[in-house]
Amino acid sequence: MKKDMLKKEIFKVSLGASLGVLLFTEIGIMIKFFKGFNWIIFLIMLLTVFLGIFIIHELSKKLK
Repeated sequence: MKKDMLKKEIFKVSLGASLGVLLFTEIGIMIKFFKGFNWIIFLIMLLTVFLGIFIIHELSKKLK
């Protein structure tokens, strides 16, 4: 039982970490290719991040 719970926690943490890396990568790409900070691209990035968080939340509900 505890081993199963640990697997779920590791799954959630790894998904969260990959989402954070994705966010910083997108910010780096935005600064490199769009020559500065672009609000429209930033809002699209935030939308994708919140979508990813929602997917993680739904997956963790199903894992319970």
